[in-house]
Amino acid sequence: FMDALSDALSAQEKPKKAKKWAQKAARAYGVRLAQHPHLTTGHALDYFLQRGDPAVALKLAQKNYQQRPAGEAAVQLAQALVRMGRVQNALTRIEAVLATPYSTPELHNTAAHIYTALGQTQKAAEQRRRTLTLSPQATDELIWLKTTPSSP
Repeated sequence: FMDALSDALSAQEKPKKAKKWAQKAARAYGVRLAQHPHLTTGHALDYFLQRGDPAVALKLAQKNYQQRPAGEAAVQLAQALVRMGRVQNALTRIEAVLATPYSTPELHNTAAHIYTALGQTQKAAEQRRRTLTLSPQATDELIWLKTTPSSP
């Protein structure tokens, strides 16, 4: 609820109020993680991947991956690695998932972001094509996953 309110306030161009609610959401997730880590990790991970501290996102993604070492958890770990600037590590993780039968718009969209960041434009274009084949709206879903070109 608090993070959604923060998003709504951001959309209304009220950055001070949005930041206040984002900070409240981060504190609330911290409390919930301490009280019920197994029940809260997934929700908290989604929050921290998109708008929270990247270091916390990585820690949660690693914990989530230890509990469920495949598919969605591996994609989220790659996303957290990107947020930490560890794009080459993210590439290793995402290519391992791409080599399995697992296939979702989020997987291919994440791969496209990673390949783009590494300047691998043909592979990025192929992953975008796969994303759009599975879900035409999916390319907007990872707008928060900011990557910048870096060397491989």
